[in-house]
This record gives sequence, C-alpha cells and structure tokens, in this order.
Amino acid sequence: FAINMFKLTSEDFSEENVCISPYSLFVAMSMIANIEDAETSQYLLDILTNGESSLSELNEYNQLMLRYLPKVDAKTTCSIANSLWYDPAYKPQASFVKSIEDYYEGALFAQNPGNEDGRLKINSWVNEKTYGMIPEFLKNPTGYNMALINAAYFKSTWVRPFDPNKTTSENFENINKSISTARMMHDEGSYGYSYNEDFQLLEIGYGNRNYYMSILIPANDQNLNEMIQSIDNNVFKNLHNQTMPYDVTLSMPVF
Repeated sequence: FAINMFKLTSEDFSEENVCISPYSLFVAMSMIANIEDAETSQYLLDILTNGESSLSELNEYNQLMLRYLPKVDAKTTCSIANSLWYDPAYKPQASFVKSIEDYYEGALFAQNPGNEDGRLKINSWVNEKTYGMIPEFLKNPTGYNMALINAAYFKSTWVRPFDPNKTTSENFENINKSISTARMMHDEGSYGYSYNEDFQLLEIGYGNRNYYMSILIPANDQNLNEMIQSIDNNVFKNLHNQTMPYDVTLSMPVF
C-alpha cells in the first residue's frame, strides 16, 4: 500500500520536495472500512490488503501498530492519534463508533468539521498531537459533515550522529538537472547497504536501531521517475533482506 501510494503521489514531485505519510492514510482508510456498507468496506479491504485479510484482521493489525509503535524504541518519540469529527445532527453508526474506539483509540468530537468553528478546533487538536509542528492543518473548513483525522509525530536521534563541523554548502543536482545549493551532511562509517542492477538501498539507524531511514538511490543514470515506477514491494523487500554492514562514505542533504 505504501509503495503504491508513493508511486501515485510521485507524479506531483517534479517541482518541490514532498513528505507524505502512507501510514496515516492507511489508518484513516482502515477506519472507514468499518462502515456498514459491505460493498464499500470490501473495496477498501481490497486496496489496503490486496483482498488477503478480513476486516477483523485489518482492525487487529492496526490495533497492534497503534499499541506498540510508540514503545519499540526508548530513544524515539513516536506518537499516533486518531479522531472522528461529526456534525451533531448526523449521528454515526454505533458499530462504526465502537470500532473506532476499540481498535483505533479514536477520540470522538460532536463538532461539525465543515464550518469555521470546526476548522479551528481540528487545527488545535492537530497542533497538540504534532507537538506544535502543524499549527494550521486546515486553511479552510472541510465542507463535509464528518472527518476522520490521523496525526503522526516522529522524532529521534541518529545512531551515528553527524558531525555539524562536517556539514558544508555544496551543489546538488535536482530532478530536472538544475543545480541548487544545499547543506550537506557527511560521515564515513558502517551502514546497512544493498544493491542490484537498478537500485541502491542505504539504511540509517535511529535511536536504539528499532527505527531506520531507508534511502533508495538509482544504481546508474536511470531517471528518478523511471526508478520510482519500476519499484514494487518485492523489490524493496529483497533489497532490505539483503542489507549488510558496509563501510560507506555518506553525503546527504541535511535531514
């Protein structure tokens, strides 16, 4: 699901850097799958699980992720919050509400997200749950009488901290071949690395190594958009499973 979403949204990556959260959309769509409309529910299950899991299995998976993702690394802050906002004139189905509360730890607000008061209250909730990182999630009211909102926050330290004295301004080639000046971090040491004829995969550990950043790079002069469209779950899993410690000379934009 994450890779499919990335490939679809990457079509809009040509002009600027983009950060997306496939997990957030996965959780929101999983919550919607609990509605009583069987046809819509099955349609979402097919998208989220390739039709390989039942609704109860999907709910239990999300419950485990919500319960344990924040706990797996003591040096990492991982916070996930879900909420359901609805016009008090439209009462949600009882079974739907129960699933949101039982499996998704969802907070329910009898507040219409489609008006200005709802917009302000949602923005306040998102601001709180993202520790002030997203102060104005909605610029305008949603225009709808119901909204499911997921907020995800992640903060950690590198296993191998980058020396700030080695960070320098350098030329960086953009996707359209233009050159920008970027602040580049540098390090030499052991990193998880794997490759095949099309891709390189570098893994940079966070905290206690229970989280890591995976960086995919073309292995040759392949166009980045072509690389994105050619990757799939099996390719990524194989690269990850073949990762071994390598001595790496690393240079990357400040992150």
